[in-house]
Amino acid sequence: TVLFPCGTYLLTSQITVLNKTNLRLVGPTGGRGATSANQCVTLQYTLNSDSIFHFDGVAGLEIGWISLTYSSATFPASSSFLRLDKVAGAAVTGQVYLHDMTIQGTNTSSRAALLVFLDQTNDVTIERVIFANAKVAVNGPNGPPSGVINVRIRDSRFENSISDYPIKVAGWGWVIE
Repeated sequence: TVLFPCGTYLLTSQITVLNKTNLRLVGPTGGRGATSANQCVTLQYTLNSDSIFHFDGVAGLEIGWISLTYSSATFPASSSFLRLDKVAGAAVTGQVYLHDMTIQGTNTSSRAALLVFLDQTNDVTIERVIFANAKVAVNGPNGPPSGVINVRIRDSRFENSISDYPIKVAGWGWVIE
């Protein structure tokens, strides 16, 4: 468990996690909800390439009560911001819980193509998350949809600053409430 005290943390390189279990990245619990009043922790990605987090083969991942932002005015429109998938030799990423958070670019940043990219991932719950300043909020695989199963998205908000699609290429067993 990584418990971030209140504050803004500038991240200057990508964080990749490969084949780990039971990982929690959380801020102080401020109650339920994705409002900024419940998020006193901001992880701000300052580079203009790659994903802020890349989780491959992670089982039991929780990210909550934080705000993930990117601030680059030149963040590539072809990049994903938070990537959950499987690379060669890794297990499928699964049992993911993203909750009570904001995932967005700042007002002055360019719009990333994808805020959350899911491929070879299963059992994902996304709830009470605000998505803003991107082309696509949540994107499934571009190939066969069987690579991403059992995804639940509920009680989340997709701001008008999502320019293309809130959810694109959903897979088998996706439930949007």
